[in-house]
Amino acid sequence: MKTKTFDFIPEDQRIMVLPENSKEETTKSGIILPNQIKEDVPIIGTVVRVGRGDEDRPMRYKVGDIIMTSSYSGIEAEIDLVGFGYHRYKVMNQMDVMGKLKEIKEEK
Repeated sequence: MKTKTFDFIPEDQRIMVLPENSKEETTKSGIILPNQIKEDVPIIGTVVRVGRGDEDRPMRYKVGDIIMTSSYSGIEAEIDLVGFGYHRYKVMNQMDVMGKLKEIKEEK
């Protein structure tokens, strides 16, 4: 059976993020550790959708930004998203983001 593909438009101050490490881990003994029971380690991810913001709080992030957030921030949703495919995404308020990461290119 073919899964449905959706697009998602976050409301107001929300963003949708594709975490870099969105896969579950398995211990040596074969026990699967879902992301929910791991320690609160920061999650790094790419912003894939943004809300429209409002007059008082314009959006700080745009599609393509790489951000860091707490593993407890937002909610997870597994969907087949147009342009990105089937993954486990996080939807959160932009205020839950710790900050934006900027890659520094070293000169040789």
